[in-house]
Amino acid sequence: MPQAIEGNSGGSGSCLDYCPYCHSASIIHAGWRYNDRKEDTHKHLCRACKKQFSLDFNRCSHLPAWVWDNTLFYATIGIPYTLIPATINYMAKKFSLSNIGISVVSVYSIVRRTTEILDVFEKNVRLYYLSGKVISPEWEVDERFHHKKKVVKLEKNILLKFLDVNLIEEALKHESRVKKVVRWKYMYPIGVVERRCRYCVNVYAGLKRDKVTAIKALEQARMRTAYEPEEFYCERYPPFIDAIGAVYPRAKVIARSKEEDISIVNTAETIWSIFNLIVPQKRFRSLENLNAMLTLTRHYYNILRPQPSLSGKTPMEAAGFEMPSWAKESWANLLTFACKFNRFVDHSKVYHKDIFGTDEWRRKYAERFLKSQAPAFHPPSSHDALRR
Repeated sequence: MPQAIEGNSGGSGSCLDYCPYCHSASIIHAGWRYNDRKEDTHKHLCRACKKQFSLDFNRCSHLPAWVWDNTLFYATIGIPYTLIPATINYMAKKFSLSNIGISVVSVYSIVRRTTEILDVFEKNVRLYYLSGKVISPEWEVDERFHHKKKVVKLEKNILLKFLDVNLIEEALKHESRVKKVVRWKYMYPIGVVERRCRYCVNVYAGLKRDKVTAIKALEQARMRTAYEPEEFYCERYPPFIDAIGAVYPRAKVIARSKEEDISIVNTAETIWSIFNLIVPQKRFRSLENLNAMLTLTRHYYNILRPQPSLSGKTPMEAAGFEMPSWAKESWANLLTFACKFNRFVDHSKVYHKDIFGTDEWRRKYAERFLKSQAPAFHPPSSHDALRR
């Protein structure tokens, strides 16, 4: 069985990572892959399976890391998707970076691939690292409250703060032309929240406000947790009550109307207030695009957004998973950390079955990750420049 090679990286520092194919720790640096557009990246060689690969989170993309980082940054502050490509292209020319030409399709592709990485990361954290732990015995289920006028006003303020005025006018003209030929669909997101740590377990949007949509939201939440809640809080809405009884028959349902108890789903409504700023209801033309953006916003809320009510911790930290500080500084750092952690879990399943999921395995994670240094962000100046 191949052993981990620590410090043997071809003269450029230690290589504490794992092969994405056979999950072996016996890997070394094997030169560089040169790319004028995407930036130069390290190549690695696995001594076990003899395959070469890159360990970057965007290794199968033609776009550099700073494009991913800033696309996700703009998407999670409420910038419309139709404006993000023009903004990225404008900033790339302004700061003399590589020649980037992305479209709205590229934005959706980045969002979907990011959610795929973070979905696996969340599964590994909740099912393996936090396995057997009851994070919150009380859950809430609620549908979205959408204040259209308020969202439009806030969205205009965000655009004026972050984007160039000419870009805004050009994109809004295009959007007005599209609205004349596209019939927008109203969709109904349903959220499932753990009360104690304010963790948003799942958000699912359906075309109808009925029991089927509620059941799908609860079934997806069940797949992401290793325990069942004892109590469900919801409004006195029959589809919610029926869906909870179908998916969690042993859970106690506490249903009250807003007149009886105005704070019955207070935690869920706080989360919806954040979602309403980022994902306005009529922006999306397909259910798949809306669910992808809802999932991205959910990961942003759970992993990157500190909560004052949790003493400055994120919901994931309040649930019991500690992350290195550098992983919460940007989307690029988060994706780098998530990919490393996913490979660490895959390696442990194969080579450390005897301690996988135990306290000893968690100590090994802490020794390897919590004391690690932030990865180099290349080009170093573009990230800060594009945020200003």
